Amino acid sequence: MAVERRKIWYSLIQVYREFAKESSVHGIKYTIQAKTTIERLLWLIVVIISLVCSGQLANQFYERHKSANRRTTVVTNQFPSLKLAIPAVTLCQGHLVSAERLRPFLTMQKRLYLPRGLTIDDFEQGLRYLREIVYPSNQYSDELEKLQRILNANRMSLPQLLEQISPNCTDLLVTCMYEGRNESCDELFVPILTTYGICCSFNKAVQRRWQTAFTRYTPKVNRDLYSINFGSRYILSVLLKPYNTSDRIASITYGDGYKFLIHERYTRPGPNAVEFMAGEAYETVVGLYGTCLTSSPEVLSLSSSQRDCR
Repeated sequence: MAVERRKIWYSLIQVYREFAKESSVHGIKYTIQAKTTIERLLWLIVVIISLVCSGQLANQFYERHKSANRRTTVVTNQFPSLKLAIPAVTLCQGHLVSAERLRPFLTMQKRLYLPRGLTIDDFEQGLRYLREIVYPSNQYSDELEKLQRILNANRMSLPQLLEQISPNCTDLLVTCMYEGRNESCDELFVPILTTYGICCSFNKAVQRRWQTAFTRYTPKVNRDLYSINFGSRYILSVLLKPYNTSDRIASITYGDGYKFLIHERYTRPGPNAVEFMAGEAYETVVGLYGTCLTSSPEVLSLSSSQRDCR
């Protein structure tokens, strides 16, 4: 066995010497033509380092090639609208505090507990500046601090207070139509907590029940909705009650009207929502241009590492 190994090793050395002698790469040729052993070792080290660097460069070129795959984007306006999910529509009344709802709240059997030094006038005065929770100006910190002390003394949160003194969805909605059919507004709209207070939302996905100490709300429909119809007569139409000027105590608007927010149904209304004001005594028609971004089945079948997702 030892003799055979020596023969194999000798054959490999002879093959390398012949290759190095005929090679046009000077570094490889000098590994056998150098006069001393030290020179041969130095040239051998240079050749090895060169091969390692070449492999590293080749690997970098390959990775760059993978990250620069050709991408083709096809833009078309012929996509069927029935495959576009209907967004959520949230409407917010201008009133944060309604006088009609505040009166029974103050006269209920279980009266508010008032900390020492505070009166019911301090509570009502703080309610007048609740607009600060939406548009803070830091001008009425004393009044709001007194209001917060009263809420803390009664173990009541601000959402719980708004639920009692803000107009509810029943107070706002008169008639609701969905897909050209009259529907119960209570089944289409549910109260949700937003930065504008408690609003009424259609088609808002709720992962869990929104709950305060008083009421639980669960939407009737909790799946994506689609429609084959389009135009001002279909999808969603609502008739809203007009404002009563004397009913306004605190408001997010200076005029009359409702704030509408159209947004993705799995998120809360945010900066990307389409916002507009619907004026009182006017018919407002809103249209949207839907956008759908998708990939071909071949791309979707690739693994994340092959797609180089980042």
